[in-house]
Amino acid sequence: MPRATSTFPTLRTTALLLAAFLATSFATAGSARANDRDRDGAWAFGVAGGVHKLVEGEWDYSTVEQFGGIELSRGLSSEWTLALALRAGHVRPGADEPGQEVGWSGTSSAPLYTSLTQPSLTVRHLFAPRSRFCPVAGVGLGLTSWKVTDHTGEDPGWLPGGDPITGWDTDGQSAELKGTDLTLLFELGLDVALTDALVLNLGGRYEILNGNGIDNIGLSAYWGAEDVDANTARADLYVGLTWWFGAGDSDGDGIPNDRDACPDEPEDMDGYNDLDGCPDPDNDGDGIPDADDACPTRAEDFDGFRDEDGCPDPDNDGDGIVDGRDQCPDEPEDIDGWDDRDGCPDPDNDQDGVPDERDRCPNTPPDSKVDADGCVVEVPLVEGAAALVPAATRGQVLEGVNFVSGSAELTPASIAVLAELAATLRADPGLKLEIAGHTDATGNAEANRALSSRRAESVRRSLMAMGIAGDRLIAVGYGQDFPLADNGTAEGRARNRRVEVIRQ
Repeated sequence: MPRATSTFPTLRTTALLLAAFLATSFATAGSARANDRDRDGAWAFGVAGGVHKLVEGEWDYSTVEQFGGIELSRGLSSEWTLALALRAGHVRPGADEPGQEVGWSGTSSAPLYTSLTQPSLTVRHLFAPRSRFCPVAGVGLGLTSWKVTDHTGEDPGWLPGGDPITGWDTDGQSAELKGTDLTLLFELGLDVALTDALVLNLGGRYEILNGNGIDNIGLSAYWGAEDVDANTARADLYVGLTWWFGAGDSDGDGIPNDRDACPDEPEDMDGYNDLDGCPDPDNDGDGIPDADDACPTRAEDFDGFRDEDGCPDPDNDGDGIVDGRDQCPDEPEDIDGWDDRDGCPDPDNDQDGVPDERDRCPNTPPDSKVDADGCVVEVPLVEGAAALVPAATRGQVLEGVNFVSGSAELTPASIAVLAELAATLRADPGLKLEIAGHTDATGNAEANRALSSRRAESVRRSLMAMGIAGDRLIAVGYGQDFPLADNGTAEGRARNRRVEVIRQ
């Protein structure tokens, strides 16, 4: 038979170079640059092609020929993948005489073709999944179907068809040259990341065709039962491209690894910084774990007050005055109308020695002489004191009762005058008074009336603070309606700004 020239030259040198390249890659993978690739949970599609040869038979009659395949992969973790593949190709007999060793030759003069198809499932380990150069090792199972066909005078193409020819098996029996063998696969390769998604695959496989005892090259059909080449293994070298459709999600938190700052730690999805992919065991950074923190998004203020609950306490004593302005942050203000803005309780507002809780007159003027009830000690009315309580037909001006300009706040000197009036009222429990506020004619009449009402009420409240029942006092504001003097002069306006009391 004339020897035909194949397109596949001797591949021994190529195989040795690839083996050296893989060994170097395993040694240097740890120093390759890091990247964000992670195949956990991702899908991939790949195509591959290469050369293969049937081996481990009684004779070495198989040529090196081409094969190709497609593959669907799934990332099981950052370091493990599972691949479902379908490969197909053919080999030919390369020997021209019995006993000739073909080796890595790709030439054949015989019209015989052994077609092979193989579905397989392979588990692969990625030794450096985050490196550009990633060594790969795999093991898998497949089913290899083959048959030998005769194509004398024709070109059968890449995957020959037709009926199998008859030859011999290893038991010396005539047999159709075809079979389906359970196949154990071993794989060693190198993945080169061209991009985060596109990977170049280089490698080789050794496959054991379990139990084959039939000539799967076909020369026994020509040379008889003494030349059965029942190969029980297949070897290949391949190059391929794999496209990964997703970055994967190693920790299963729903954030792809290429956007996950912590790809191996699931985000806790607690509503705080959930887009970065990192769990936040202490959202507010106060040192108290969220699991024990009653306020996980508000940092504890560590002011010595209930610091173990994780909640800041802007008002430790709960008196409505924030700690930053509270002079007594751990003692609630008593809110009794006396110096309530400093945040400190005042158990004795007027500092007369009688606690407010027992003081019937808690706001007596400073340095007043008080009785056991905290009220100013009554003194006999001096001559003319009765003038403080006018007849019902007229009003008596309370001389010395004045206010801070433009307001209803009594001046300190006014308190002493009102204390005298309170003493008179206590001396006559049946006495009731109207407190009348008046202004001058400066400004708006309605505003003046409102101001006079507030001033009259201020006097009423002061008397009540001195122990006078509120139902004995009526506050009325008359504004500028009842002047005592000419509003055209400063002296007249001063007289018109007054408070009167009227017996009821």
